[in-house]
Amino acid sequence: MPDLSFYQWANALKGYALALGIAFAVVMIVLWWRRSQQAQTIDRKVQALRAYTGYLLNVNEKADLRRRAEIGRQEEQDTHHDWLLSYLLSTCNEVLLLDPTPEWHKVLRRQLEPHREALAEGIPLKDAPLLSDATLRLVDEVVCAPMSRGGSPASIAQRAASP
Repeated sequence: MPDLSFYQWANALKGYALALGIAFAVVMIVLWWRRSQQAQTIDRKVQALRAYTGYLLNVNEKADLRRRAEIGRQEEQDTHHDWLLSYLLSTCNEVLLLDPTPEWHKVLRRQLEPHREALAEGIPLKDAPLLSDATLRLVDEVVCAPMSRGGSPASIAQRAASP
């Protein structure tokens, strides 16, 4: 192997420095991308939590309306329950679009279970076209779970599609 001149060594060293610089830049871009993905995930979780917290606060603020509806006429009770159910479904939709994790799925399912019979009757079907597939699947899971009186209601998605 012949001896390399000073300029040849300098060119080889420049090549290695350039390759090292490119590798460093690629590593930095990957690290930046991972950090931005983590930040977006955390942001979605915070937004989902904010939506759910807003729902809980609003429902608790409306507790006096709920008490009045309970002692009021059946029509007032039905109107309040329809509003509550529509608001709950809207919140479920927002949370599942932001952060569709199994943890949120469980929390929202626990919120929907007390309304199983009303959901099976189709009260909120006017809202069904606005709901995401994830929300409709969650409602189906709640409705189609074994009911205390037995029976197997049709899925919300099927009933929403029918005229």
